[in-house]
Amino acid sequence: MVSFKILAGGYTSSIATYLFDSEAASLTLSTTSPSNNSPSWLALNPTDPTILYATNEISPVGSLEAFKIAEDGSVVSTDTISTQGNGPAFTTILSTGEVVGPNYGDNIVVFAPTDADDASKFDADAAYTIAMPTDEGITNHPHMALEYGDEVFVADLGADTIWRLKRSDNGTYERWGRIDHDKGSGPRHIAIYGTSFSRRAGPYLTCSR
Repeated sequence: MVSFKILAGGYTSSIATYLFDSEAASLTLSTTSPSNNSPSWLALNPTDPTILYATNEISPVGSLEAFKIAEDGSVVSTDTISTQGNGPAFTTILSTGEVVGPNYGDNIVVFAPTDADDASKFDADAAYTIAMPTDEGITNHPHMALEYGDEVFVADLGADTIWRLKRSDNGTYERWGRIDHDKGSGPRHIAIYGTSFSRRAGPYLTCSR
């Protein structure tokens, strides 16, 4: 028998912990833990699985929330930082220790570094935002960020574009390129496909709406 703990967010003010029993093929609710409003997307810290991050997908200004995960799967909120924009619908943590929060309702992507000694805390003084270029007649909707190599790709549903960001000399990310898509195709989620590609062509990206 293998038992898994599954954490689930949503448009409530709590994060649920479920227990999945592979032998019985059963899923039961173990506990619910209080959170800020609308923890709609969850992401584990890849180097410390006891730390969880969530978006608070709210208006007019959302936030990112950090948690510590207990042995029973319950979570305790440890810190919150503003995304400085409306409706962050996705979050992930980069290898640099920055938690990214694209604001779907605003053309703002926040980069929130975590504390060097405690990744369940944000370094608010070092946080910064990036706004993508706005083409005439277009409303940007940055939705997802994906780290690959030394780049961060940002899928922009409204601009039908995937923005390419690289680390600048001052240590922050900045936009340097874009991958345009057909009008109305609206890349929302992206993934790297395959492991072999030419350096000139760059990585292949699959997109879904």
